[in-house]
Amino acid sequence: MGSKKTREYATHDAQGEHHHAKIMIDLTDVFSGAVHEVSLRMPTLDAQGHVHVRQRTSVQRARRMRTLERDFDAVPELAALVADLLEERDALRAHLLRAGMI
Repeated sequence: MGSKKTREYATHDAQGEHHHAKIMIDLTDVFSGAVHEVSLRMPTLDAQGHVHVRQRTSVQRARRMRTLERDFDAVPELAALVADLLEERDALRAHLLRAGMI
């Protein structure tokens, strides 16, 4: 009899945890400059342990990634990482502006 393999999945809250999705865009839309809105839904837990669905809609992120891939011949994973860093920078800058620190 063969051995039975099992997988254990650890759960943890980690900033910057990546979720992957495949998005198919028609080539005619790419060349014509069509804009598509991409919404990502992700379950999150609040302080009381209740599950809520968080939705992010980002056309800007897709544009940044496309530009990075095109202008710097970047692989999609690198473009996604740079887009993450740019979003984090923008969020930190907005937070500092609200706090009157810059």
